Amino acid sequence: MNLKSRPGAIAGIVLSSALVLSACSGETDTSGLEGKVSVDNERSETEPEAVPEDVDPADEPEDEPISPEPEDEPEDEPGASGPKGDYKSPDWAYEVNQSGDLIQTVKNEWFEYEIYQVATGEAQKDSMWLLPDSEEPVMKEGDPVVVLNVIVTNISDEEIPVSISFINESLDYKSNQYLGGAMIDYNPTWLDELGLYESPLETFSDPAVFPLAPGESFAQAGIWEYRVEPAELELGFIPVNDKGDLDFDSKYNHKETVDLPLK
Repeated sequence: MNLKSRPGAIAGIVLSSALVLSACSGETDTSGLEGKVSVDNERSETEPEAVPEDVDPADEPEDEPISPEPEDEPEDEPGASGPKGDYKSPDWAYEVNQSGDLIQTVKNEWFEYEIYQVATGEAQKDSMWLLPDSEEPVMKEGDPVVVLNVIVTNISDEEIPVSISFINESLDYKSNQYLGGAMIDYNPTWLDELGLYESPLETFSDPAVFPLAPGESFAQAGIWEYRVEPAELELGFIPVNDKGDLDFDSKYNHKETVDLPLK
């Protein structure tokens, strides 16, 4: 190829490419070579271009200001903790994670229970209970399950002593024929990924008395057999005395049954 018959700009590009390829191969010493500059570029670096006499520089359109490129807004990074609600947790409990769909709320004199349907998935293993007619597991590995998270808030003006069992939960489908409740699945890894806790307890104390002050909240989650049909969730609370023993005679002792419109 006769490089001299090509414009200077083409020669510069070809030469630059040759330099890069030679440097990468390590076979050719290019230290003595210099890249060529096209005639137009060489002129623009040595002398300004002449302005025609019949053109008034004042008539030239001004360059429009360059607006800075808008920064991308940071996206919400999904984390294990999930979104937080406006809750105050006691020192002994994990921070409350308010996620999922609120499907039911119930109140009594002492507590407000908020029930969230967080996620659905598949059971990790067969249940230990068998159907009497077929002796097959009531819930098999791979059957649909649902994650429910219950947020408990002290709405009274008194500090309430909570036991190590916190809230006793029992989910039941009205179509159940053999058992009094839906099957439970245990999958702590999944709950951890959702930022939920099977037990709200973060710091243990002895005696096992966990005071819940007015306005404070804790949450506990469970994984249950999932059916899209009428269901009930029973919530039971038994407080303790100052020694950590269950106090069945306490005024705080109660049960609540909640209708659940599962989705």
